[in-house]
Amino acid sequence: MDSVPISENTASGRNCVGCGRPIDWNANVCPYCGHDYRFPGYYPQMTQYQPAYGAETQGNAMPIAGGICTFLAGIIGMSIGILVVVVVNFMNSMMDLIGPIPGLDGTMMILGLLGILLEVIAMIGGVFAMMRKFWAFSLTGAVFAIIGGILIGMPLMISGGLLGIPIIALGIVGLILIAISRESFLS
Repeated sequence: MDSVPISENTASGRNCVGCGRPIDWNANVCPYCGHDYRFPGYYPQMTQYQPAYGAETQGNAMPIAGGICTFLAGIIGMSIGILVVVVVNFMNSMMDLIGPIPGLDGTMMILGLLGILLEVIAMIGGVFAMMRKFWAFSLTGAVFAIIGGILIGMPLMISGGLLGIPIIALGIVGLILIAISRESFLS
């Protein structure tokens, strides 16, 4: 190998690490020996594939489906619960005109308000399930959707309505999907 004098680096150049000859600072490849400065010097080498945040759980859609079912049960239950409370209030105000209505007392109002509270918790649990966070709270939200559907459906079942059944059905489906997808949750 020829002896190449190594010059001091100046503002306009540097020495190639491959052959030792002076090259320009802006050179990506040494014109003498072909040493490539683009990849190793400026970009870190990736030694192993690292999935993006949450990518390891993207294949399992069960928590999302369970969260959607629980959230929908909460929305429907809260809407029906508000309707029950409004109707009971209206009927209580009409008692002076039409006389007492059997079975219409403070119990229906309490069941409606308690059902609304449980359905709000169910909606929050459904959101956490869709985000794959807090498995226990998501599961609790699905259970509360079922219980809230029963509480809201009781006054309606007395009067012959079956509006609590879709809430209970969505809550059960959400509960099953969330329960069997525990490994997909991040915490």
